Parts: sequence; C-alpha cells; structure tokens
Amino acid sequence: MGPINWGRILVCGLVTGLVWILLSLMVLLFLGRELLHAMPNFQTFPPPSGVLAACFILPFMVGITAIWLYTAIRPRFGPGPKTAVVAGFVYWVVGMIANASWVTYGFIRPGLVLVPLLAALPALILAVSVGASLYKEPGSGI
Repeated sequence: MGPINWGRILVCGLVTGLVWILLSLMVLLFLGRELLHAMPNFQTFPPPSGVLAACFILPFMVGITAIWLYTAIRPRFGPGPKTAVVAGFVYWVVGMIANASWVTYGFIRPGLVLVPLLAALPALILAVSVGASLYKEPGSGI
C-alpha cells in the first residue's frame, strides 16, 4: 500500500464533481422538476448568490471526497471499476441518509425526492467511475 496521491485526488475529484454537476442537472431537469418547484420561493424570487455558489462548490466537494473514499478502499478492493462502483454506492447511501432528513423533518414530501434520489445512484456511480479511472498512485502505473 503506497502513499495517497493528494494532488491526483484533487484533480480526479474535480473531474468527478464536474461530471456529477452535469448528470445531476439532467436528473433534476428530467426527473426532478416537481421537486424543484416544491422548493420555497422557487418561482417568485431568484436564489441568493450564496445558494448559487453552494450549488457550484458542493458538487466538487462531493467529487473530491468520493475520490478520497475510492483511494481509501483501493487497498481492500483493488484498483478499478468495481471499487469505483462500491465507492459511488457507499457515497450515495451516505447522501441518501442526509437527504432523508429533509423528508423526516417535513420539509419535503417523500414522493418528491424518491425518484431523483434513486436516479442519482447510477449518476453518482458513473461520476465516481470517471474520476477513479484517472487516479494513479505515486510511483506506480496503477
């Protein structure tokens, strides 16, 4: 088990975040319109700049942490697509738990989030797989 390539985690995580942004937008536009319209003030006020900044920055944080997870489990599962799928799935489960809080607190109806959250699974696995395919450990070809 070699050292973690932090520079590669950052670059691969940014790539993962970019893919995640594109896939998330497609999921929301095609499967989550009802969820978007259920957000408070969605149609009456433009979102504050802080919200827009968070919508741009958070997916890159997702990408970086998902690639970090991939690199952390590589020694156990081996490098490659199978490990990327496991990392993407685990990250999705953690996200599902966090997103479920919006439903349990009564902010959003369960039916509004179910389809987008389920559609996010293959999207997140694909995003992590793209980023993971670019990761290489220091001093190795793998």
